[in-house]
Amino acid sequence: MAASTPEKEKPAQRILPGRDSKNDSDVFRSHATDNRRFRHPALEAQAWLFVALVAVGVSLVMFTIILKPLLDHRNDSQLIKPLTVTAYSPTVRETDSTPLINACNESVAEGQIAVSNDLWLAGWVCGKRVWVQGRGIYRISDRMNRRFKNRVDIFFFSTKDARRFGHKTLIVALLAD
Repeated sequence: MAASTPEKEKPAQRILPGRDSKNDSDVFRSHATDNRRFRHPALEAQAWLFVALVAVGVSLVMFTIILKPLLDHRNDSQLIKPLTVTAYSPTVRETDSTPLINACNESVAEGQIAVSNDLWLAGWVCGKRVWVQGRGIYRISDRMNRRFKNRVDIFFFSTKDARRFGHKTLIVALLAD
């Protein structure tokens, strides 16, 4: 009989914990090359956060471009009104405990006007300009007490001048920026 050649012994395979068959090393190798199976949970959370932030950004852009101009559209009755026009001066009796500082946190000056709370809530706010019939253009810089409605108050340094101005009903228009 012919002598058979001895077979080479295969080196012993290391079996990793949880691996129970000889083909598991092939499965392990395929896992190492397949990126989809080894995603880190923190990276997935960051990806979802990025998607959410992009969605919020797109929503804000849509609001700014499409909806805001529609919401800002007001009819002329909100911009031009007959209002009660009075005057005030910087005294504690007519203002608050800081008569030389207005609601916009600025020093008082001629050419400023205070508006009632209902007008303030309708968009007649700090920095906007108004035209008062027979008086000229004023800058809104103060807010009146809540008890007053449909009213503006022109600032005078002199209490005597403010009293002389009195109480009138005039056309007042909110000017465009």
